[in-house]
Amino acid sequence: YLECGSIARTAEALNEAGYRTKAYSSRRQVVRAGREFQLTTVQHMLKNVSYIVKKSVVIDGEDRLVAAVWPAIVDNEKFQQVQELMNANGRTNRSGTKPVRHVHVLSGGLLVCGRCDSPMESRSGTGRGGVTYFYYACPGEDCGLRVVAAEVEGAVIDRLRFLAEDEAGQ
Repeated sequence: YLECGSIARTAEALNEAGYRTKAYSSRRQVVRAGREFQLTTVQHMLKNVSYIVKKSVVIDGEDRLVAAVWPAIVDNEKFQQVQELMNANGRTNRSGTKPVRHVHVLSGGLLVCGRCDSPMESRSGTGRGGVTYFYYACPGEDCGLRVVAAEVEGAVIDRLRFLAEDEAGQ
């Protein structure tokens, strides 16, 4: 990682050299073969303080690093260089997350068509002017019922609010 400065390129180099993750047997004796390195695997390894004879423990509800009893496999100075490089590479001028357009909370069989009793599917479409619309649609060939997502989700939330207040009043 210190040579190339990239977690992705480090994972590629490990895989090209034929290295694989640890093979192990689970508690139920299921054998898991070693796999190719992924970005998250390499990142976890680079941040793992176990390699410099430290372990994380919770003391009085607070997470603390304490000395461990096994021998170090990475020099402390090299570990700190990696941490500094990862911090420097992690700084960007933008957020890596994408904005959530809409969460269809009633999909997956929670909303059922009142006409044909089929589970409604979440959909979206773009109208004139580039406006995106979110709705639930019945997949039944003869039905074709469509409901605006905000309306049905709002009605469900209102009903839940009413039930919660009613239960609290009793």
